[in-house]
Amino acid sequence: MTFTRAHFESAAYVHCSVFKCFKNYQEAVQQGSPLPTAALCIMSRLKDDPRWFSYTDACYAENLSALSAPVLRGVARRIVTKSSDARNKERSVDAIVSHFASRRTELASMSDDILFKSLLTASVPPACTRSRGTLLAAEFQNLYGPEVATALRTPPVISSSPALDSAAMQASKGMSLPWISASVDDLARHLKKLKRTDIQTCIRRLAPRYRTLYNKVSHRKTCNALANHARQRALHLFHAGASVLGDVYLAYFPFLSCYLLSDKAVFCQILAHDFGVLVTEHLSQEIVLRSVKDMSARPECKHNALAEARDIHMDRERGWPTPVSKEVVLKCLNGYMEGTMWTEPFVCAVCSQYDRDAVDIHLSGDISSMNLDLLRVSDDFVVKKCVIQNMSTCFAFDNVLIDGLMLEKRGIVFENSKAVELKVCLQCKSSLTQNKTPPLALANGLFRGTLPDQFHDLTWVEEKICAIYSITAHVTRLFQSSDPSQPKVFHGNTCAHDMNVMSTVSVLPRTPADINGFLSVVFIGPEKFDPNRMGTLFRVRKQKIWSFLVWLKNHNCLYADIELDLSILNQYPTDGSLPGLH
Repeated sequence: MTFTRAHFESAAYVHCSVFKCFKNYQEAVQQGSPLPTAALCIMSRLKDDPRWFSYTDACYAENLSALSAPVLRGVARRIVTKSSDARNKERSVDAIVSHFASRRTELASMSDDILFKSLLTASVPPACTRSRGTLLAAEFQNLYGPEVATALRTPPVISSSPALDSAAMQASKGMSLPWISASVDDLARHLKKLKRTDIQTCIRRLAPRYRTLYNKVSHRKTCNALANHARQRALHLFHAGASVLGDVYLAYFPFLSCYLLSDKAVFCQILAHDFGVLVTEHLSQEIVLRSVKDMSARPECKHNALAEARDIHMDRERGWPTPVSKEVVLKCLNGYMEGTMWTEPFVCAVCSQYDRDAVDIHLSGDISSMNLDLLRVSDDFVVKKCVIQNMSTCFAFDNVLIDGLMLEKRGIVFENSKAVELKVCLQCKSSLTQNKTPPLALANGLFRGTLPDQFHDLTWVEEKICAIYSITAHVTRLFQSSDPSQPKVFHGNTCAHDMNVMSTVSVLPRTPADINGFLSVVFIGPEKFDPNRMGTLFRVRKQKIWSFLVWLKNHNCLYADIELDLSILNQYPTDGSLPGLH
């Protein structure tokens, strides 16, 4: 019966392959023959069981523990008969390691012919050579999946033997990698050119037992830690020798189609697998001594700095704003003032309401479609007082087309005292073009005359004395100053409240008793309330009241039948506070 070497290289006898490797190196050194390269070691290992077949169970368990629990439980459920063996992460790891050891022993005991027949259906990449090593790697990858199979193949931490160092150094002299002997500070300067996220991603992708401690806050310290770790890893691989390089390479890349690589290529691909291509490329950059580098770069840096400063100065001169002229400033200020100034909207000549969208009706054109005759003065009272008695000129516009129409003069544009244009709102224009009187037109019984300027200063109490209808009550709240030096200072407010009963009169003016019935004064102060100190708040002027009532009787049809009583008027002062107020 024939047994393969891997059958004896069980987990308990890993040192057998190490001793054989050491013996091969010693024989080569003593005979002066060329040392074996990594490519030759890879080719010879493909014909035999892979090196990762002889790891210890603790190494397999440690590699698997780095994977997530869902991945491990999913694989464990497929290979165990009891669901309790895949209950948690620890049991899943033990189940996978046990199953792997059993299957490994079974496959290791097979000869090549039996193994090839047994794994005939194993899916190997098309371009990959079907050898014993590739078939075993494909079998476990199909059995456990890529993640678990990769973890099982991950080699343990390399620990070089001092007895092998000299032979390994001689075997690695052909690799021209000067950065391995560079200082950590030089390597860290290269890594500082990378982004913080790239550095941290590289550290996180390392296996937990390889992963170095790093400072998340300091980018410099993180780069130093990674540079030191990469350098130590490279030194370990460099001293390990071609055989170990081949074993590590096959553990990382079991399905490559071409294995005829130089030791340097194998070395660089292993480091790229561990740390990523980006970090490896930056580490491999040429190391230039700082003094030589500074001296050679100083003139160029100075020239570049001067050129950059000159460009910045020229760009600043080209883009520097020129002083704004006074004319532009004044124009902008005037534009801002005109744009933010409130302007009184147009007044509709028909309904006397404000409307910013009023349209212009030119009297020089054809206005027959407007049917302005609907606005002709027809109220008997207005005709008698304003037209026949000529008491008002509010319907005379010095234009025969609109003279006698009930229009608001504020909505008419005059040139040389002659009306030339009307402002009409869209609602009134629509009604007139349909030969209908606009609902809000002055001619629709809404004209009450124009208040003369002499009555613009009427107080609210005087207006209430002259009002036919009184539908509100007024409450005034007054506070007297508590400062003894200012006893006549009052402050407060008056509120108007609606009443349910509408009060009407047939004789005007109203008596002071009637007005006091609608007023309520709440006085808050240290002294007794004195109405004479109130100033104009409750001011009453007898002559102003009588003049206003006479004007209303002559110009307002609502007051035409109201009787004016001088005896009531004499109850009010010539100019003073409302009588009876206390």
